[in-house]
Amino acid sequence: MGRQSSRKRSLAVSRQTGSSTKQRVKDSTSWTSADLYWGLLILGCVLLVYVPALGGEFIWDDDIYIINSDVLRDLDGLRRIWLEPTSIPQYYPLVHTIFWLEYQAWGLETLGYHLVNVVLHGISALVLWRVLLRLGVPGAWLAAAVFALHPVHVESVAWITERKNVLSGFFYLWAVWAYLCFLPIDRFEAIGSRRDSFRYYWLAWLAFIAALLSKTVTASLPAALLLITWWKRRSIQWRDAVCLGPMLVVGIVMGLTTAYLEKVHVGAQGVDWSLSFVERFLVAGRALWFYAGKLMWPMQLTFIYPRWQVSDGLWWQYLFPLAAVLVIASLIAFRARLGRAPLVAVLFFVITLFPALGFVDVYPFRYSFVADHFQYLGSLGIIVLGVGVATNFVSKWTIGVRTSIAIVVLSVISILTWQQAKVYTSLESLWQDIIVKDPSSWMAYNNLAGLRMDAGRLDEAIRYYERTSELKPDHPNAPNNIGQIHLLRDEIDEAERWLLRAVQIDSDFAPPHVNLGLVYSKQGHSELAEKHFRAAIAIRAGYHLAHYQWGLYLMRAGRIDEAVRSLETAVALNRIDPIYRTQLAIAMTRIGKGEQALEHFGVAVQYAPDDFAMHYNLALSLRNLGRTEEAIVVFETALQIDPTKVEVRMALAETHATREDLDKAIEVATFALDLAKQAGQTELVVNIQQRLAAYERRRGS
Repeated sequence: MGRQSSRKRSLAVSRQTGSSTKQRVKDSTSWTSADLYWGLLILGCVLLVYVPALGGEFIWDDDIYIINSDVLRDLDGLRRIWLEPTSIPQYYPLVHTIFWLEYQAWGLETLGYHLVNVVLHGISALVLWRVLLRLGVPGAWLAAAVFALHPVHVESVAWITERKNVLSGFFYLWAVWAYLCFLPIDRFEAIGSRRDSFRYYWLAWLAFIAALLSKTVTASLPAALLLITWWKRRSIQWRDAVCLGPMLVVGIVMGLTTAYLEKVHVGAQGVDWSLSFVERFLVAGRALWFYAGKLMWPMQLTFIYPRWQVSDGLWWQYLFPLAAVLVIASLIAFRARLGRAPLVAVLFFVITLFPALGFVDVYPFRYSFVADHFQYLGSLGIIVLGVGVATNFVSKWTIGVRTSIAIVVLSVISILTWQQAKVYTSLESLWQDIIVKDPSSWMAYNNLAGLRMDAGRLDEAIRYYERTSELKPDHPNAPNNIGQIHLLRDEIDEAERWLLRAVQIDSDFAPPHVNLGLVYSKQGHSELAEKHFRAAIAIRAGYHLAHYQWGLYLMRAGRIDEAVRSLETAVALNRIDPIYRTQLAIAMTRIGKGEQALEHFGVAVQYAPDDFAMHYNLALSLRNLGRTEEAIVVFETALQIDPTKVEVRMALAETHATREDLDKAIEVATFALDLAKQAGQTELVVNIQQRLAAYERRRGS
């Protein structure tokens, strides 16, 4: 009788729990009118706080990912994105596919790229809200709003290159939501007992693969889902391993692939990454507290934080990892009293951050061991835990007080996010902000100097490069760039001095070898010039500028066949630079490869449609091949771009004369004569008058 009553109670509990589970699934998948209001409120607030970023320019690395990315230009680029891992900066093909679609839609207008980032972030916050509802987390909407508006995420949202974060985060959260719709939250219900639930499992798989193809930091998803399973269902069964094991394997494979490419393709190797295991352990411990601190007190956020000096001989540096271990151990020991949620939140924070803690080499470690965008997903653990604890703490307070506190918190972080978003509107504001917050940032000075150099403010550029060299005397970039400025000014001896200094600092740094090649070619030291050009190519075979300058040197030396081969390599490495194409075409013309030259001239025009010189070269090539009618059209296009070019008008006149359209030739040449007289080009005036006389004689005969 007792057993029967017990069994009935168990069945009753099971039915009740199953009903509760179905209700939570329904709550997380269906939207009421109130849900719609609260969801639109989050999206509206996100769009509002990121208004400064929407009008922002391209900044650091955006040139590599978009402006100078040849894979975005044509249909073949899609094939290369997926099948040639080294054709893109990092093998995240889904990110670059989205960029490809955007480039076709709005080219190099930044508004579209920024808007997509902001909208993805906002939708991710909504998905997070539904996930937290499914898990029964207190303060679910507020946690999602804090995630959406927290200033530590500005770097991920306002920086176009970090589409990797917002896109992978979008799919990551969808995968969590789908798996939780498949996963029975209560321990009384077995996995897969609802046949229709498996569609959520396969949806989770699809979203997980999409997340990995956007950024492989999401490989931690299966571990996170196991944590959630252990938290909600009190145990992990073999069927959980069956469902999540394949995901874990795929994630590990993709993660290892990314780590390999980060080292050999991106360049995360060398002295800046030569840390011992103990030193990496020290970095990881300190990074955890750094990230948690920025979440709780998001002040002095910056694009590049100072790089710590790590030493396994300093006792106090061990306090960071030991304190982290102590916190986790305490949460394990007191989980019966505190519950499992705090432990799960902290472990989620650690596991999701693990790829960025120093145990895996990533390129940004050259500048800093921490970055705001590294904790885009990991921040969820601390944010949800903090909001959940605070919600429980104030649960007995009046609704008015609780609402006021929430409004104050969201208002403060929204203001901070607005201010931080303004930093990302241009490279100038970005580097200046870093210098204000960290005057010792050699990287900021170096990049600010580059901006001054591009603007032609060479004296300022030299001062910033000299400051860079003071802060980072073991880096060859600054002396190389100072040498390049002196080279531009034709101050050859001074250029040589700085460039030799750069080579002395790091003989395996290719750029100063290229510049020394230019220096010695100007001085007539052909053997030294050739030695340094070849050294640059040997050091870095994929350095397109080295192949280009070597090709130009060979052209000047009359070694045209060799020049063509070198310039072909430069074009293969940098397909979208019209200057490279033009020089290759000129070299090909000299060895009688007119048709191939014409093809490259044509591509150069496509990449520089507003450059009259590109059209002029194409027109000359067409005329040389006897395609005079096409040449005339292109000459006229060049004159529409710049109608003051006398030499273009005379080339057009000569083309008309070639077709025996002497009336038109005389008309064009007469106009060119007037322009030359207005410009005071006496020698050219005489030449045009002689041409006109010749045309008149031909017409008279």
